[in-house]
Amino acid sequence: MSKDRKQDDIVRSILRTILLIDDNPDDRALTVRALSLEFPNIEMKQIKNAQDFSGALKDQKFDLVITDYKVHWIDGLDVLRKVKEIAPDCPVIMFTGTGNEEIAVSAMKAGLDDYVIKSPKHFVRLPAAVRSVVDRLMQRRARKKAEARYQALFEDVPVGLYSTSPEGKILEANPVFIRMFGHPNRESLMKVNMADLHFDPEDHTRWLNSMQQDGFVRGFESLMRRRDGSVFWVYDNARSVVDADGKTKFFQGSMEDITERKYADEALRESKERYRLLYEYAGNAIFTYDLNFKLIDVNKIACDFTGKRREDLIGRNFLELDIVHTDDVATVKKDTEQLASGAKSRVVVSKERFKHAEGRYSIMEVTGTAIYKEGKIVAITNVCRDVTERERLLVALEESEEKYRTLVEHSSDGIFIYANNSFMFVNDQLCKITDYAKEELYHTSPWKIIYPNDRDKVKDIDLRRKMGEDVPKAYDVRIVTRSGDIRYCEFAVTRIVYKGEDANLVSVRNITDRKQMEDELQQSLVKLENTIQNTLQAMAKIQEARDPYTTGHQLRVAALAQEIAKEMYLPEEWIRGIHVAALIHDIGKIYVPAEILSRPSKLTTSEFALVKTHPSVGYDILKTIEFPWPIADVVLQHHERLDGSGYPRGLKTGNILLEAQILAVADVVEAMSSHRPYRPAHSLDTTLEEISKNKGRLYEPDVVDSCLWLITGKGFKFN
Repeated sequence: MSKDRKQDDIVRSILRTILLIDDNPDDRALTVRALSLEFPNIEMKQIKNAQDFSGALKDQKFDLVITDYKVHWIDGLDVLRKVKEIAPDCPVIMFTGTGNEEIAVSAMKAGLDDYVIKSPKHFVRLPAAVRSVVDRLMQRRARKKAEARYQALFEDVPVGLYSTSPEGKILEANPVFIRMFGHPNRESLMKVNMADLHFDPEDHTRWLNSMQQDGFVRGFESLMRRRDGSVFWVYDNARSVVDADGKTKFFQGSMEDITERKYADEALRESKERYRLLYEYAGNAIFTYDLNFKLIDVNKIACDFTGKRREDLIGRNFLELDIVHTDDVATVKKDTEQLASGAKSRVVVSKERFKHAEGRYSIMEVTGTAIYKEGKIVAITNVCRDVTERERLLVALEESEEKYRTLVEHSSDGIFIYANNSFMFVNDQLCKITDYAKEELYHTSPWKIIYPNDRDKVKDIDLRRKMGEDVPKAYDVRIVTRSGDIRYCEFAVTRIVYKGEDANLVSVRNITDRKQMEDELQQSLVKLENTIQNTLQAMAKIQEARDPYTTGHQLRVAALAQEIAKEMYLPEEWIRGIHVAALIHDIGKIYVPAEILSRPSKLTTSEFALVKTHPSVGYDILKTIEFPWPIADVVLQHHERLDGSGYPRGLKTGNILLEAQILAVADVVEAMSSHRPYRPAHSLDTTLEEISKNKGRLYEPDVVDSCLWLITGKGFKFN
């Protein structure tokens, strides 16, 4: 198929009806003949008068207009304007012999698609003009579709897209980017410079340097600031767009909010720290080595057991350290091979001897677990529990029932054997622990001595042990004595065969004293906290004793600050720290002479300057005390204001601790609503107006809103 034929097919698919506006019947006939020869299936609707034209405009059933310039009832320019008003995309060709160059230029400016001189020899040009305007129409439509697709992608892509000038002016941003920064609309965001969106100015400087030097940034992570002042982490990719001369026209990029991922990374780090604590103090020696037995890690208990330092163990071959008994090395190798091959997910070896630091061997129950990395086993962790005493008891039981009974009866732990919900054996120590006589125990169920709330746990572990599952070898259980007392015990359970049937051997250690010591230790910690609290209040009273007009000020500020922090749903530890800081926030006034503090008249400039030193003095007093909170810094900053008008350092938004901002609002509210020697107390309305009108300028908005709600909504009052 020829190119012209293809183009004619396109013309016929686009054009169904052509309006022909001309008051000369002969010219209309020639025009129809010229077009019909080229496009035989297109309707030629001839417009002979104004009524025909109005009807055609009303119906709008035409795809192309061909008009003469001079028609007795209208001119070609009016035709052009009327058509474009109702159908801007409809092509219009002016086919005239009465026009001139000036008319042609005016018409083209008004949207005319083509201008053809009407003469006998130019009728043949008309089909070419039709093809040309249809081709341009197709191009315009294709361009609009492409622009619509781009705009849809720009608007709907789930990451923030933006472009900025080299000076940081935001030129364009998609909805995700606008929402990311908390702006209500594009116009609001456009008023902000890109540099102001970075929380740390140095981050923006580094970003700009990379763009200028490399022409792009990849994977740039930084803290950004939302419209409300909150911050979040982003992952930024951007490039520089340059002109033909290599000069930067603008920057464009994509930005993704990765705050949750950052928090997840932090949570993972904390999880690793918790794992490390468990690893170090698990109660058993732990050795971790690779598949060549090179030690990767050991815990403190393993070091204590072997008498070797961690640095002397790491990197050494586990089997060459003379820790495992020579006769048991083959067993260790075999179990490791089984784990490494995936044949077993966990192997427990009950009779593996490890050499103690003192030179003696202990029988260790070793639980080996495979460690995977990217789906492959790369190391083995062995948790080694010293079961020497238990194994000795079992050996004695096998060798001689009488010897076993002797050993068991003299054991410091209670021991019993049970099967089918009945005691089969109990020793004297168990009787001492439970206050039951042996005959009483033999005629009762073992479940009777177990505290009701712990029975399901013991039964569940017992059932899982029978099914061959891995269960704890030792666990805490509460028992009920004959007199009804509750004692805490540690059960160590082993499956055995006793008198020809499956049974459980249970070693019972009374840990009640240890539990009580733990409770007493907790109580001591509470007392210590109370002592610290009382000491802080005493410090506050020492300062207030010098200024009777502010007696109780710090206590009242502490009460309000604490409630504001609760209203803001801050963590409990933060709330406690804020309360402590508030109790002593004016401790630095001890440096200010009492006659200045209680003077009923206005202070001189030098006197007021002396008063303004009290945050710094308080900081110097408190900075060497190791509080679990930043008390000294909070005290230092409690007179700072968001706009930098505070003292002593003139800190601004973003550099003032939240605790200090809470303390600042509580301090202002309490001070204004209390009597002072140089003025009476302000009314509640006046006090609240002060923090309301300065919200966002002097005081943190969230803190002010929480304070206002406490007082006006919840009825908070100072005691």
